[in-house]
Amino acid sequence: MVTAKKRDALAKYTAGQTMILRPFPNPAPPHSMGIFPKPVETASDGRSFEDYTAQQPSNFDPDIQYEDDELLKLNIVETISGGESHNRQILLCKTDKTPRTNFGHSPIPVFGDKKQCIMAIVIDAVCFEDSAWADSHFCRRAAVLQHLYRSRTESDTINPTYYGTWVLEAYDSAENFPGSKRYVGVILREHLEGETIGGLCTREQTDEDDELGRLIAPSNQVLRVGTDGKVFVLDANHQVRHEITMQLMHGIVTNEHRGVRHTMICAKDVMVVFRRHGELLQRPQAVLLGTLLTHVWSTLEERYQNKHDRRRRGKMPLHPFDRFTHNDLENLDGWYDVDWCDDNRFKLDAWMLRQFGLMDEAEDQRRYLTWEDLRQKESDVTGARNERLKTAFAFIATGGSRSFPDCSLSVIPYQPPPQAGNKITPMFGNFRHENMARYLKARPDRRHPHWRMFELAATDGPRELKEPDIELRAALAWLVAAVQLLSTRIDLNEKRSGGDDVTLQREFLEQIRCKLLKRKRDESDKSDI
Repeated sequence: MVTAKKRDALAKYTAGQTMILRPFPNPAPPHSMGIFPKPVETASDGRSFEDYTAQQPSNFDPDIQYEDDELLKLNIVETISGGESHNRQILLCKTDKTPRTNFGHSPIPVFGDKKQCIMAIVIDAVCFEDSAWADSHFCRRAAVLQHLYRSRTESDTINPTYYGTWVLEAYDSAENFPGSKRYVGVILREHLEGETIGGLCTREQTDEDDELGRLIAPSNQVLRVGTDGKVFVLDANHQVRHEITMQLMHGIVTNEHRGVRHTMICAKDVMVVFRRHGELLQRPQAVLLGTLLTHVWSTLEERYQNKHDRRRRGKMPLHPFDRFTHNDLENLDGWYDVDWCDDNRFKLDAWMLRQFGLMDEAEDQRRYLTWEDLRQKESDVTGARNERLKTAFAFIATGGSRSFPDCSLSVIPYQPPPQAGNKITPMFGNFRHENMARYLKARPDRRHPHWRMFELAATDGPRELKEPDIELRAALAWLVAAVQLLSTRIDLNEKRSGGDDVTLQREFLEQIRCKLLKRKRDESDKSDI
């Protein structure tokens, strides 16, 4: 049921209305939901928290006054999402003049020649069943955008640009509430021109009510109208969908490295953007919209902060392979590829390794860390993870990833060392495998055939192979993963034929020889031209 007070409040958020906002640079930290600290139950004037937040956002001081040129006047263009069926109201707005003072946010754009609009997220307690819940919404959303802005990860990336938190002074005129003054929290951020993955796609119908069908990507180009009235073409082809997925993964691990945790990835919360800041993009960009399912680690209740989480400790983000499994992305099944579900989930693993790197790059060429870099003890890298690696590396090594599109968010290219070391071949001139070789040499049971197999591959690898291709690198990486899966406690007196080990080594070295022969033939053919 929509109350008269809510209906009166909603009338303030319709097209053509004007909002005069005052700065609110220090909203309260997130609270409630069980994972955040509880708010103070009683305000200083004796009101309950519910009564207090029904009138104003927590931590807001209405006695602080601002000059007229510090206020922001917004004209509402239209409602993007809202109305009687929603609690938060998301409005498309524009302004012709920005405040002279910046209270900790990106510069606010004027509408001007570029026709740049602003998105306003209005959290009015009247539109919520519980005012404390409304305040929690406001504080959680604001905390994420503020943190991303302050950590400099929000500009022209997967995160929308943040234009600050503000307060609207509202007067109710509804019957029984004449002249009642309230302060409404408003969050401003960049208006993105594009379409969400959920909006671009349809979903397959399923027999089970609780089962989510796969996404069906559009087969034709999609037309959208920009804020300047021009019609834009959005082509969600196979290449674009893979690039968006890559940007999404890279953006999430980067955010988490900076202290913002994403708990769920939904198709409706990922926007494919074709225009930002009034400029048409050369290629679509992925931008994350959802902030309610995201939290800043440092704002959680003490027992949930997990201050020792290794993803935040390293000097680089975690490799997407070690962050994501198929389960994390099943809401996007059908977007990146329809053939990567069910028994073919390993193809998503192989895709991540091909696009983000095989974890074998030299130390000065790496963009990501792996669980092996961050582990505190050997058992921290689980067998299940290395089984995934083995399957994915085997798929790449046998040419299975050749059909994957090369995305434009390129990883740092592999560059072999200028000179071969005395102890390892160029094939092992990289951080991960070099460490593995040293690790094996230090083991007390290195006389076992398993370890000898690995060392033979390391020492027998031809020095002529200066620039191994991705399939050969994957074969070597597969060998590393195979060795890591072996038992750490081996009886040296155990009688073993070592047949499997010899087969592994023989297959690996045979692949090297085939690559060398092919390269020599190619070079010979070129010299004959």
